[in-house]
Amino acid sequence: MGRLVETAHCVIEASDDEGVQVFGRSSEQRRHQRTGTCPRCEQWLNLARYYLPDGTRVSPWTLLPLMDKRTTASCPKCGGTWPVFETVVSPDTRPSVVATMRVTETSLVEEAIGQEVRRIGNSGPASAVRRFKATRRWTRHIEFDNDHTTTSSHGVKFTALVELKSSAEATLRRHFGGSEEIEEKFEEEVELSIPPYTTLEFVMDWKCIWQQGLVTGVDTTGVMIQFPFRAAVGLTFDQSTR
Repeated sequence: MGRLVETAHCVIEASDDEGVQVFGRSSEQRRHQRTGTCPRCEQWLNLARYYLPDGTRVSPWTLLPLMDKRTTASCPKCGGTWPVFETVVSPDTRPSVVATMRVTETSLVEEAIGQEVRRIGNSGPASAVRRFKATRRWTRHIEFDNDHTTTSSHGVKFTALVELKSSAEATLRRHFGGSEEIEEKFEEEVELSIPPYTTLEFVMDWKCIWQQGLVTGVDTTGVMIQFPFRAAVGLTFDQSTR
């Protein structure tokens, strides 16, 4: 007979004849509840949508200890999904549906993220050199293109798709050498020559550098699924004066 033990942050389901499964909130769910934003697109999200593996809607007002531990959350704005619970499963439970995962990097793309203007003057009679640091904080993270996920079979079950996507996310984090999100600081020294009695506007057009690619997963039945992704891997800027 199974027994249920509840703590403040996780639910432990134990059984005498089965392995032990520990359910705590996933890192994505913790972030969503902490910030009120979608962990995928980072947009403000009043309420996420929740689904069981068979597609049945779950009320967002359901208390976490009472929620099915297979529940998946979805963002109504970007369509991104994430597991509500993180599950640690003992070896004698059912095997994973994931057989292999492969990452293929395709292209680097720059995306404009904003402009910064600095006014720098020289009130002297001779040309002057001004030096300063261009700095900006950015977040290293990964995004999936859910609208263009493809599969070699139309018979992939929802539960298998969720597990394959979760495995794809873990594979990408290992591939790019980091956790789900890492905040970084870009810093570059700039040198500017200014003519006498002149004030210049130094313009920085900031751009995020995205590594695009595909994660290809094959399940234990031989069905192949491809998840397009892009990973924020750097920051740069184009400079001009006026």
